[in-house]
Amino acid sequence: MRFFALAVPDRNWFRDSKGLLFVWTLAVLSLVSPSAEGQVPVAGQQRSYPSETYYMALSVYRDGDLKEAIQGFDMALSRARKDRQGRWIDAIPSHAMLAECYYEAGNLRAAHEQLDQALRISQRFSGWIGSLKWPAAQDSTVRSNINRAPWWTGPPVVPAYTPNKVPISMTSQNVGAGPDGQLGVSTTTTGQAIDAVEILRALGMVYYRRQVLLGPLAIDEPLLRQSIDAIGNPSASTGVTGGAVIRSVKAVAALTNGAGPNAAGSAAGAAMLPGGQVHAMTPILLCSAARNMAAGEHPEAAYPLALRAAAAASMLEQPEWAAEAFEIAAGVKPAASAGELYQASISAAKLLARDSRLASVRIGSVAAESAMDAGLPAEAAEAFQTTLKMHSLRHLDLPRRMAYHQYVNARLNAAAGNLAASDSAIQALVGFTARRGPSESTPRLYQLRLIESASRSAALGGKTAEALLEEYIRPPATSVWRQDPVDALGFIAGDRSVAMAGWVRAAAARNSAIDVLVRGDVQAQQQFSASLPLDGRVLQARWLAAAPDKALDENGTAIRKTPPAALARLRQINLAPLPGDPAALRQLSASAESAAYTAGLQRFEYPVAFPIPLLGESDLESMPAGEAVLAFIPAGPDLVGVLATKDKAIVWPIAGSRVLPGQVARVMQAIGVVRRRGGTAQLPESEEDWKVLTAALGERLVPDLKSLEGIESLVIVPTGALWYLPFELLPADREGSRILGDAVKIRYAPTPGLAVHRLPAVDSEAPVGIYADRFFAPSDVERNDELVTDLLDSVEGAINLPGETPMPGQWMGLMVRHGIVAAAVTPSVTPTPYAYSPWKFDQGMPGGQLADWLRFPWTPQQSMFLAGFRTGAPKAQASGGEELFLASLAMHAAGVPELILSRWPVGGETTGLLLKEYAQEVPFSGVDSAWRRAVGLLRGAEFDPAAEPLLSSGDAERESLTGDQPLFWSGYMLFGGVGDPAAAKKP
Repeated sequence: MRFFALAVPDRNWFRDSKGLLFVWTLAVLSLVSPSAEGQVPVAGQQRSYPSETYYMALSVYRDGDLKEAIQGFDMALSRARKDRQGRWIDAIPSHAMLAECYYEAGNLRAAHEQLDQALRISQRFSGWIGSLKWPAAQDSTVRSNINRAPWWTGPPVVPAYTPNKVPISMTSQNVGAGPDGQLGVSTTTTGQAIDAVEILRALGMVYYRRQVLLGPLAIDEPLLRQSIDAIGNPSASTGVTGGAVIRSVKAVAALTNGAGPNAAGSAAGAAMLPGGQVHAMTPILLCSAARNMAAGEHPEAAYPLALRAAAAASMLEQPEWAAEAFEIAAGVKPAASAGELYQASISAAKLLARDSRLASVRIGSVAAESAMDAGLPAEAAEAFQTTLKMHSLRHLDLPRRMAYHQYVNARLNAAAGNLAASDSAIQALVGFTARRGPSESTPRLYQLRLIESASRSAALGGKTAEALLEEYIRPPATSVWRQDPVDALGFIAGDRSVAMAGWVRAAAARNSAIDVLVRGDVQAQQQFSASLPLDGRVLQARWLAAAPDKALDENGTAIRKTPPAALARLRQINLAPLPGDPAALRQLSASAESAAYTAGLQRFEYPVAFPIPLLGESDLESMPAGEAVLAFIPAGPDLVGVLATKDKAIVWPIAGSRVLPGQVARVMQAIGVVRRRGGTAQLPESEEDWKVLTAALGERLVPDLKSLEGIESLVIVPTGALWYLPFELLPADREGSRILGDAVKIRYAPTPGLAVHRLPAVDSEAPVGIYADRFFAPSDVERNDELVTDLLDSVEGAINLPGETPMPGQWMGLMVRHGIVAAAVTPSVTPTPYAYSPWKFDQGMPGGQLADWLRFPWTPQQSMFLAGFRTGAPKAQASGGEELFLASLAMHAAGVPELILSRWPVGGETTGLLLKEYAQEVPFSGVDSAWRRAVGLLRGAEFDPAAEPLLSSGDAERESLTGDQPLFWSGYMLFGGVGDPAAAKKP
């Protein structure tokens, strides 16, 4: 055990005096100490390297007052020795601890700068370790018999003898008169005692924190390599302890430089001396080895290393490293060891409360999480509350650790079924990870920002920027969750749009159509996930637990076969039979959602199950002949188009994509979607009015129409304002003799993956359900009722909703197979895009909102037809299509495979005929066939302009009116992927 020369006053002195005594002491020390500019202190000055100020600041840091600690380490840094080359090696500990402070505070850029400064010093004075004069006797004499780790049940951990001071040879030049009286320069070599072990320990900290901060980006860094080379190898005269310390520093550096999990086990051997003795670097090296093993195939092997690191740190009076080790153990513990870790951590937290509030707070959160995993909810709640009270103590400011505590808080509330409180805890966590400022506060997001700022030709971590984007654009791996759930949650909550745009552009620059399509699919999936709790992790858990087997890819199937415990419980709840009593059904739903949130908060990365992902070329090869996917993929402000069939895929840039919203808006105006003033006719005088506009759009969007030759069915994936564009109206040839909707069968999909992978049909014998309000004739109640009656009478056994005992939309699938809503439905907007009812009548009922449809238990319908869905189409230039994108994905996510949504409500006799013809056919021929038949009949029928609510008095002067006007039929979007629509018919 090592003792510092400075006797630190009572631990409350710096708080009770608000740090004034601390600052005063530093000021006095600075006044009485001489300048260190290139000088060796003269005898009698008793100067310390590093300075006593450093040790005082270290005590303040361990008490959790980051602001005062930063001031202290800055003062210690100013007192470090300097020469013409800059600060000397005694500045390394201050730089290391400043990095630790900034890391805790969430300022990773400042932490990175401090780590760089420390490594530059180490590189600059490359021979300093070889100049140390270690004492000859480095025996195993134990400095203290106090057991500071009574919870440790493994082999004895014994602090080895470590010298407080080690002389170092220092050479200085003096200018003056020599023995002969002549002016000259003389060289003097003296020995100066320094705390070499503390400086080496600090260097080990720098390597460790660099590993945490930069991850794979640290590998092969020039600065890192040069600093490692500068360490050298210990000589025979270094002795047992000194040699072990130096080798441990090098081992941590090697692990930071990518030695990997396999090297971690052997590297850990340097951490221990014979007889179970530990030295100053033991905790850091064991923590580094455990972190690396956590990323390997057998992370549970890191658990005993982490516990040993915690015991060694406690015995060596390094409480912050005991806390670090306990946090690592929390992420890698085997399930059967959760109770053991709870007992150890709660004991350590109490024991260290006197010596280090920082360590006690950190370990207290570990105790709460471990108690939860051990099935001890009461103990978890008690540990949580105790730690929360400590966080509120005066002059205790640990933002990063409070974020971790909020993660534990979210888990506790999710398990208790209090999902609103769980969401609030995650929001508080994200308040730390997403703070505005000069730097990111979580490592993985910080690493992504470094990649974003690198040029495309730059190499970071031995990889090109595109390869790194491939690695970082995806959700964090399970290893990241094991090491730090705050890091993982901060990453998925962070803005990745810049990186995503660069990733897509890189594929487009290589003319790789398939890569563009796959990356566009990832982009759409992440955009959808960003609108959901826990960035879609709850939804992924639901799908992995409850989706039909045929809806899962091989990754999802593999997880379902060997699920984590929380996912297995969720699946078990979902497989239970549904109760007939509404109250029992609500109780089952609450229990299932509690389990879903609990699963979503586990330290585990779930594969993307929904939207069904597009994995690569093999997915396209399964497409039927004659079918194609036409996708428009955003790349930041730019846009690229992709056309893919089973045989080939081509990609092209969309020229002038910034003007597309304006062009779409002009089409909306030309076909009559935009309301005109003064009774001016809504409908165009001639179809040429809109055909000129759609021809210009067609040339911009699909410049090579020959690429569509031979295609019979086309699934279109829109983006932005293109969601409002009826692609059916684009020309099928440059002569404009036919429109695209007459040349090919068109369907829509919100993602490329859902364009290629059709959702499986719902196994249901339920009838058609219809809800209609004053949608057909708003100003004529009698005529509206007649049209509603005609619609209901057209379908045998149709249910007139809501009925005497209304069923909320969440469970409508228990009553209805095909749903039809003849009412105006206005979607909600961000930040609550699912806070509306697609059925409308159940808006105020529990289970009525679209958000409720996503909750368990799922009882989906086969199809939904929202004939009055309101979107931003009338203001296409200022809208981005998010309501259509999110609504279609949410209903698909709730298990509804087929959708028809309107871009704008029409109403009137035209919609009455359309819905009637569709409704009477859909139970027999399915959605796709019934829809195309109904549209064909609508376009050929004649109507009275006065019976159409969208038309004005100016339209009444028309001699004839048919349903072929685009205003009446082209605003509907039929959603579905490639393949045989007959597969979605009634089983």
